Amino acid sequence: MSEGTESTPKAENPFTRPWFLVSGGVIVVILVLALVYALLPPVGAAPNGQPTPTVTTDSAQPSATSGDSICGLPQGDQTIPGPGLTSKWELNGKTAVPTAPADFGPGKTDSGARTCYAHNPTGALFAAANFVGTSSRADGQKIMIERLSAPSETRDKYLATPPPFSAPREGTNVQIAGFRIQAYSDHTAAVVVAIKNSQGGLGSQTLPLKWVQGDWKVDLSSFSPLSPIDDMADFVPWSGV
Repeated sequence: MSEGTESTPKAENPFTRPWFLVSGGVIVVILVLALVYALLPPVGAAPNGQPTPTVTTDSAQPSATSGDSICGLPQGDQTIPGPGLTSKWELNGKTAVPTAPADFGPGKTDSGARTCYAHNPTGALFAAANFVGTSSRADGQKIMIERLSAPSETRDKYLATPPPFSAPREGTNVQIAGFRIQAYSDHTAAVVVAIKNSQGGLGSQTLPLKWVQGDWKVDLSSFSPLSPIDDMADFVPWSGV
C-alpha cells in the first residue's frame, strides 16, 4: 500500500474491550480505540451481492447550531453513500484512510489530527474511517481523545486519566474493509465500519458521531463493543488496499 493510492455505555472503559481472540488464547492490545483484539481465522470471500445501507432518520431533534463546516466545505449531496463509492486513499499510521479535502474531508491535517468534514452522510463516513485509521498511530489515542471526540463526561474522564494503551504489535496490519450507515440526521450519525486484519479475520465497530461546532466528532460516551463478524454480507465493500 503506497501513500495516495486510488482505489453502554457503562462505566466500563471502551478502550479495553476484547475484539479478535487468538486461537491460542493470547490477547493482543491494538488499534481501534486501543481495544484488545486478536486474530480470527481467515473467512470466506464476501458474497457477490452488495448490500443496501440500513438508514434511520431522526427528524424530531433540532438541527445543529451551525451547518457550516469549520473549514468551509460545502454541505453538498445529502444522499446516503452506498455501493460504488470511490475514494482516494492514503496512509495514516499503518491504516489506509479515505481523503477528499475539497469535498468530504479531512479539510485540515494538523500534527496527525485529521479534522473538518462535510456536513453530509459521506462526510460522516469519512470522519469515522479517519478516526479508525488514527488508532494505528503511536500517538493515536491522544489525538482521538483530544482532537476527534465530542464533548462528554466520558471524554472529560479520559482527558483526566487516559485509559491504558499499547502501540500496535510489530507486523500487524488492520485495514478498513467496508461500511454501513446505520443512522443519520442533521446533527448525529452512526457509522458501522468493517475491519479486516492481515490474517483475513473480520470485525465491526459502530462509531456514533455528533455534529459539533462545524465538524463531525465521535461520541465516546455511546460506543458499542467491537465484534467479530463472519462475512461482509451486511456491509458495502470499501477499502484502500
